[in-house]
Amino acid sequence: MKKIFHLITSAVIMLAVCGCDNIFRDELNEIHSEIDALQKIITALQSNDYVTDVTPVIENGW
Repeated sequence: MKKIFHLITSAVIMLAVCGCDNIFRDELNEIHSEIDALQKIITALQSNDYVTDVTPVIENGW
């Protein structure tokens, strides 16, 4: 009886861990994208590349 309990418990834990893998992978991909965006911003700032003026574009009265 103890062996069956341990096997079922192990199976449930394995399924839970495998299901969480996709969530962690998605979170890591999002974090990686945010880090890439921050690196691009830092590179632009270090090369003195920034917005100096904004001119609105009006088309058809809008």
